[in-house]
Amino acid sequence: MAEQAGGQRPGWLSGSEQHRLAGLRTAARQSLFVACRFALRQLLAAEDGAAKTWSLGSCAARAPWVEWDGGRVDQDAVPWLSLSHSGGRIACAKAPVAVGVDLEVQAADRQRDVQALAALVCAPAERDWLLSRPAETQQQCFLQLWCLKEAYFKCLGTGLDLARIRHSAWHVHCCDGAPDGPEGAQASPLDTRQPLAHARVWQSWADDGALVCMALCAFSPLPECQPRVSGAALEWRSVTEWRLLGWAEEAEAS
Repeated sequence: MAEQAGGQRPGWLSGSEQHRLAGLRTAARQSLFVACRFALRQLLAAEDGAAKTWSLGSCAARAPWVEWDGGRVDQDAVPWLSLSHSGGRIACAKAPVAVGVDLEVQAADRQRDVQALAALVCAPAERDWLLSRPAETQQQCFLQLWCLKEAYFKCLGTGLDLARIRHSAWHVHCCDGAPDGPEGAQASPLDTRQPLAHARVWQSWADDGALVCMALCAFSPLPECQPRVSGAALEWRSVTEWRLLGWAEEAEAS
């Protein structure tokens, strides 16, 4: 994406984007910033190919937003955007409602202290589910929960809030049956509590053995969708749907 962006006409970045770019101290961070902004424009222009007609606002405190679209979309219909990057990969999402996307890439040789991290960031129900998983799958299960939490706070527009991160619990709603999905953890059909949010999680492994996980979150149920993959080949091997329930309700239920 960075290489493709290098071929664009001067001035394709908006004023606010240029201001943020100038404040980045390393060439690597600058390249990543440019790649992400070009990827967002490619997503916005998927239907007409006119990436240059989209201008995006940018500041450190919020997700990028559409400033101008060449007059093709009514102001009330301007899409919401979300962006994430990890391990040299980029994920971006657009939707007609508030949306959050999070991408995490975990190297094959990296092992997190799942129990310690779960105690810091997971609600009781999430910890119970995580620690009930087979030991060989706990790394990937924690990565799913982390992606879900990041995507939710992006959907809220607040950024990651460690003071609130354990005050709600994600529950598996349904699974596609792939062997790496958390079977057996589905929510009960008798559970009628109103979800705070809905999400879908995709999971795969890169050619180098790295675990790749991506979560997409919205406040209403998500339609059927399949992420487009460009660049390095990646085949999503597991898809799960989740619902977020509030911590207070969780405590009453237990």
